[in-house]
Amino acid sequence: AAITFGKHFESQAKEYAQRVKDWEARRLIFFKWLLFIIIINLGIYLYLFISDKLNFWPDFPPREIFTLEYGAVKLALIGILSYAIGFASKNYSANSHLEIINKHRKNVAETLKDFLGSNPEAGDRSALVRSGSDSMFRGSATGYVSKGDPVINNEPTGNILSSLLGIKRE
Repeated sequence: AAITFGKHFESQAKEYAQRVKDWEARRLIFFKWLLFIIIINLGIYLYLFISDKLNFWPDFPPREIFTLEYGAVKLALIGILSYAIGFASKNYSANSHLEIINKHRKNVAETLKDFLGSNPEAGDRSALVRSGSDSMFRGSATGYVSKGDPVINNEPTGNILSSLLGIKRE
């Protein structure tokens, strides 16, 4: 049974490792888009602001482009990308946690097999099986996932907006 469990846990760990890579790539894409939008907007604004101050483009001040509506749309876009980064980060953390747990379970199963292969006494054998089973199936802290940590807590824009509006988040 220990060998079978070890194989199952190893295949699960490999599956979660692939998911970790996928979520990490998605998170990086969302972050690059967010950074691109911020840098491009800042560059355009600085260019228009400086050219307005130097009278290079007197009939085209930046305040005509950077209106309140423009700001609202950009804030919404940044909020969506920020949420996507938080969501991808949470899924990355959850799958990393599951990968580590299954690697641990595989190692326990293989170690249990080795200990039981040394022909221990009946009392020791029973204690090993009980201890190994407990170690395999008990949840362990890996640092990737903490209790009561919803996806929204990883989303910085939502936290900023909630604190500005006085909304208490649970």
